Amino acid sequence: MSASSGELLLSWLSHMGEGSWAGFVRAHSQLQSSADEGSAYARMRLRATLSELAHAEFFIGGGTRWRVFQPAIGLLPKAIGALIGGRTPRLLDQVRRSAERCRCGVDVQHDDWGPDRVRLDGSEEAIERTAQDAGVRYIPNLPLALAAEVTPVAALLESAAPAAAPRNWSVRSFDLNSLTWVDELLPRTAYEYRSRHGPRRHFVRIARARLFETERRQAVYLAAHLNRVRLIGYDEEAQILTVPGKAPLPDALARAAAACSATSAREGGGMLTYSCVSPAVAGVVMAAAGQPPPEPHWLPDDRSRR
Repeated sequence: MSASSGELLLSWLSHMGEGSWAGFVRAHSQLQSSADEGSAYARMRLRATLSELAHAEFFIGGGTRWRVFQPAIGLLPKAIGALIGGRTPRLLDQVRRSAERCRCGVDVQHDDWGPDRVRLDGSEEAIERTAQDAGVRYIPNLPLALAAEVTPVAALLESAAPAAAPRNWSVRSFDLNSLTWVDELLPRTAYEYRSRHGPRRHFVRIARARLFETERRQAVYLAAHLNRVRLIGYDEEAQILTVPGKAPLPDALARAAAACSATSAREGGGMLTYSCVSPAVAGVVMAAAGQPPPEPHWLPDDRSRR
């Protein structure tokens, strides 16, 4: 995706405010210059980038709607500010002028899978003044603020209301061993029901005869929690958090992890990798996802204690 088309799409999303997935697909296709850029893979990468970098959220409540977040400047580690949410060229110019008045530098970096990344460089006080001068919300410690907004898995299970599976829809199960969706009905896992007309709904079995409906990624992590399957890995020394590419983090948690480095997850070796994730953010993300805490790193001569 070119810088101009990425910015044009974000500007369009910001103008619309919200809409359907079908409308997003049409807008993405119209802005691409080649068939490859308009492919389903490119579209899903774009969707992940827009979500992880806190511009918009998709498939709200497990449905087919999207909406743009209100513009804000969030403080990242090392006194870096990130312009998140919806934006237009007019707002970007406004932020640039405010940053100049408040003695902040503005760095605009091209992203191959989405709109440009706009970063502010200055003291915490200068970044906060820039947000106030530009008339946008200021969010101190953006990664922890995003993580704190997530409803933990345990709370979801406590308030879970039973739901009925659709009749005459095809069903797939998420195999927690192979981490793939399979065309069979497995016990105590996540399920995807699909209508012959296209709509999909996702559930997780929380008891022998009880289903709970939620969005796709959340269903996988709920199933992993109930079956005590570890999906998230964390290296505290390197401050790297990893998840399987076939089991990406629920969107809200992915935003918190990505905010630590101000970049979306890096793909490689079948894994999604988030860098610069502090122990505090990793702990909140793992707890909210219903995952066990990181395994301790014993010294070589202490391995018998594991």
